[in-house]
Amino acid sequence: MESIVTCTTCGTKNRTTTIKGAKCGNCGQHIISNTTSYGISNTIRTKLLSTSHDFIIERKINEFLSKNKVEILDIKFSTFYAEGNEEYQRNTYNALIIYRELEL
Repeated sequence: MESIVTCTTCGTKNRTTTIKGAKCGNCGQHIISNTTSYGISNTIRTKLLSTSHDFIIERKINEFLSKNKVEILDIKFSTFYAEGNEEYQRNTYNALIIYRELEL
């Protein structure tokens, strides 16, 4: 069954046969959406935050939450440890926020 999903990033309407894992044809944002028989869209989105300092990731999460009205569904943390010359070595700390935008 073909569905029309509106991208919450750029507003483009996209035709898709698979809702899970669909990408916007305009901006490339992943869209995961379920539409009820009443036409209410329940879109789940993700935001990846990265930094080279572990203490900054919490600040970035709080900044994201203060600027957006969202319901947090989950946060996944990961760390990439760089190897090599210590002078140029940079670890990367990531937080993948899985959220739902709240209606105003």
